[in-house]
Amino acid sequence: MKTVVYLAGGVGNNFFQICLGEHLKSLGCSVVYNRYFIKHNIVTRTLGWSIHDDVILSHVLENESVENTISLAAWCYLIRRFVLAKFFGKERLLSYEESRFKGPKKYYFGYWQKGIHLNDDTFALLSRKISSFVDKWSVGKKVKKCSHLVHVRHGDFPESERLTSTNFYRDVFKILGLSSATLIAAPGTELDNQRVFGANVSISYDRGGSALDDFVSLYYAKLIIVSNSTYCYWAANLGLAETIVYPSMLGRGRVWDLNWSKNKNTRMCSVFW
Repeated sequence: MKTVVYLAGGVGNNFFQICLGEHLKSLGCSVVYNRYFIKHNIVTRTLGWSIHDDVILSHVLENESVENTISLAAWCYLIRRFVLAKFFGKERLLSYEESRFKGPKKYYFGYWQKGIHLNDDTFALLSRKISSFVDKWSVGKKVKKCSHLVHVRHGDFPESERLTSTNFYRDVFKILGLSSATLIAAPGTELDNQRVFGANVSISYDRGGSALDDFVSLYYAKLIIVSNSTYCYWAANLGLAETIVYPSMLGRGRVWDLNWSKNKNTRMCSVFW
């Protein structure tokens, strides 16, 4: 059975969608990944969706079946999905539950951040593909390899609805006994280091530039203090990190419910406002 999994959002979201596709393959489906919603077109411009660099994604999908257009039947399905999500909650777009779907379907549109498709098999497959990508990308480049990295999600400072509260970073440095680390953040991010990280902590900024540079730096880090970014989550989960510290909340009203690979040493730190 041909099954279409729609890719939407940034690379972090796309990895959840690819994990679902790999799980559906294990159920006997012939999976095609549709890239329409991650390309510049009249629909994404009308919706105001950001289109991200897809260099990593292109490598991950290198040997996969891909399509870039949407049929009339698929549009009918997508409109129905949007309407149901609007009136019955966005949880329908976040969770994959086989009992709710009652067998493989023809189309899947969602962010799929929760479900049995997020398991060690799909993590291992993605990890191999990302390792292959990083190895190829790093040839001839001077890659920064920092042992201790802290990530700040774009938009968390100043405050937003998905704020990672400042106590999280201060408490992590105190609990781990860290006195220094390298910060990865969006270009132009300037923080009050003493307020965010603590009075006796030395923070150096990684001004690598591109999101791809950030991903590779996170991939190589040995210890990562993770923000509530799915981009950072995947870099930590698929990379070489020996220790990962993450916040107890993904944002106001949502506890951290993203699965970690079993071979990762993870530690949760409480977040409060």
